Amino acid sequence: MAITDVKQLWAAHYESIPRTVEEQGVQEAVRWILKRGPWTYNNLRRKWFSSLGIGEGTTLLQAGCGIGKSGIAEALLVGCQVTLLDYSPRALASAKRVVERLSVNHPELVSRVHFVQAGFEDLAFENCFDVTFNEGVLEHWFEDAERVEILRLLAKATKVGGKVMVFVPNQKNHLYRTRIAKLSAMDPSVPPEKAFTSEELRQRMEEAGLTDVRVEGFAPHLSFGGYTGFKALAFVAWLFQQLLPRRLFAAYGHRYGFFLVGIGTKR
Repeated sequence: MAITDVKQLWAAHYESIPRTVEEQGVQEAVRWILKRGPWTYNNLRRKWFSSLGIGEGTTLLQAGCGIGKSGIAEALLVGCQVTLLDYSPRALASAKRVVERLSVNHPELVSRVHFVQAGFEDLAFENCFDVTFNEGVLEHWFEDAERVEILRLLAKATKVGGKVMVFVPNQKNHLYRTRIAKLSAMDPSVPPEKAFTSEELRQRMEEAGLTDVRVEGFAPHLSFGGYTGFKALAFVAWLFQQLLPRRLFAAYGHRYGFFLVGIGTKR
């Protein structure tokens, strides 16, 4: 599926969302950004971004941002300059409302977050950002060549020596496969997706010219909450995972990771 097709499908999906549901999404995004706890998605995501040295003065691009939760969270928590890019004006409007709600208590946030309406192939940025990333985007292209092209476009916007980071669904996680089948049946307006294995993600990133690529399973305990709905079970799984030796946890994460995270360096 071409880049243009995917972006138009997502734009149509956002337009189909009722205004009441859209408002609920904004409220939930604000709660998500402010939520703390060592087991939470936001806290675990923060560790990955922190490992890249993101801080005040860092420039960050979230490409295909949707409501932009992770990018806005970085701007709020560490003071970096964040650009949120999406093809859908409706998605960006929701992201702007999230910033507006948070800026009531954090007025400095307004000057840290910038919005751009564009598609991947329209990116005018070149060698601009310290870190470029997206979450839940790359899997909506099925052909290897298309996936590599998206990664190349992300790398194009990144400074030499900067990092490209992607979060994608984990094909080996059977809980994900069951959940996505149910979601597709419930809401056919959501564009189809094809998940990755760790090996596939590493290969695509290397084919895009990225170096020092590492791929790891992200937050396997969240699979039990995000895909089954049993949040108490997710917390118990998190406690269990704290006891796993690191040598065993790596393989466990590749098998049960809620997402896979790939990080590569631009040459």
